[in-house]
Amino acid sequence: MNRPIFTFIHAPDVHLSASFDALTPFITSVHQEQFHPCPDFIVFGGDNINGSRDDGRVCEREMPILKEKFGTLKVPYHILCHNHDTWGEDCRGEQYRLYFDNPFNYITHLSEDFVGIFMSGMYVDGDVLIKNAMDNASWLDQTLRNITNQKVLMFSHVPLFPPRKPVLPHVLPTLKREGWEAYRYGLQAETSKPFRDVISKHENVVAHYSGHCHVHSVTESRGTYYVTTASMASQPWEYRYIEVYADRIVHRCICPHPLKNGEGFWTNCLNEDHPDVDIYHDGLSQERDFVIAY
Repeated sequence: MNRPIFTFIHAPDVHLSASFDALTPFITSVHQEQFHPCPDFIVFGGDNINGSRDDGRVCEREMPILKEKFGTLKVPYHILCHNHDTWGEDCRGEQYRLYFDNPFNYITHLSEDFVGIFMSGMYVDGDVLIKNAMDNASWLDQTLRNITNQKVLMFSHVPLFPPRKPVLPHVLPTLKREGWEAYRYGLQAETSKPFRDVISKHENVVAHYSGHCHVHSVTESRGTYYVTTASMASQPWEYRYIEVYADRIVHRCICPHPLKNGEGFWTNCLNEDHPDVDIYHDGLSQERDFVIAY
C-alpha cells in the first residue's frame, strides 16, 4: 500500500488563554486518533495565545499556560510567534523566547526529500522591531540557496496572498463587524512581493502555509500553493491534517465541533469579529480538501 512519507497537522490561531482553551480537547482527540492517525508533527502557526494590546502582562500570564499544554503532547511540534503572542510586551517575543527557546526563523529536515522553513513575526530582534517575517527576505533567499535536491514546505503566520475575494455587497451586512473582510488580512502587496519573488526564483517551495485571517483559502502562483487555514478558536473550528507522499500532498480539514469531543466545548468558542466561514462559500470544498501533485 502507498503510505505517506510523513503527516502533519497545521493548526494556526489557537488563541489559548486562562478563560478559553481549544487546545486541550484538540490534544486529546489527536492522542486518541479520533479523526485520523496520529501525525508525525504539528505546526502551531502563530497567535497561539489570545493576547491583548492593552494588557502589558498578558504574555507573561498566558505563555506558561501554553507551554504546560504543549508539555502534554505525545508528538513533536513546531511553533511560530506572531502578533497575539507578543502584544503588551515592550520587547516583543520575550516570553516566547523564554518558554520555547526557539529562533524566530529556522529550518528543519522533515524527511530525506523535504525541508521545513519556519518564519515568525511581530518580534524584537535586538533593538529592531521586525513587523513581519517577510521583512527578512534576504534570510529566506540565502536559506533556499543552500537547499538543493529537496522540496520545501514553508510556514509563517500572515498570508502572502489575500485569503479571499472581496465579500459581495449583499453579504457585507451579515458580517459581525462592519467593514470586516478576510481579504484585508493578508500582507500588503508591496510587503509580500519581495517574499514571493524569492520563492518563485528558487522553484522548490511546494507550499506555503499561513493563518491569521481565520478562514480557509488556497492560491497557486508560479508553481507554489499558498494555503491558509482557519482557526480552532472561532467558526468553523477546523484544522488541516496533511499527508505528504512522494508524488502529492493530500489536504483534509478536520471539524471536531459536531462531536464536541464529549466536552460540550465547541459551541462556546470565541465570538470573534471574524465572520462565519459559510459567508465565504465560493470554492469552499476546494479549499478544505484538495491535492497538490508534483
